[in-house]
Amino acid sequence: VKEHNALPVDARPEWSFEAGHLPGAVCLPFSFPTTQAFHEFSSQHPKTRPLVIYCGEPSCERSKYLAIKLRDDFEYANLWLYEGGYEDYLDQTR
Repeated sequence: VKEHNALPVDARPEWSFEAGHLPGAVCLPFSFPTTQAFHEFSSQHPKTRPLVIYCGEPSCERSKYLAIKLRDDFEYANLWLYEGGYEDYLDQTR
């Protein structure tokens, strides 16, 4: 992630993010009830920056829905899914 200047984006709820997340990640929960968080995110991060979007585990769909929202509503194009999610990250760092 670092060598490509990609930003890890955690699609899980804030409480999950606060319990642990990928280094350097920002929290942007897909289930957030307002678009304010998305507008703030969009103003802080260039549309050209690669984003690696993840969730908790492979069966979690939030990361896919978040990627679609960022692509369709906010014109981000360099999106990657970390399908193993935080669970895979923990397995890799043990």
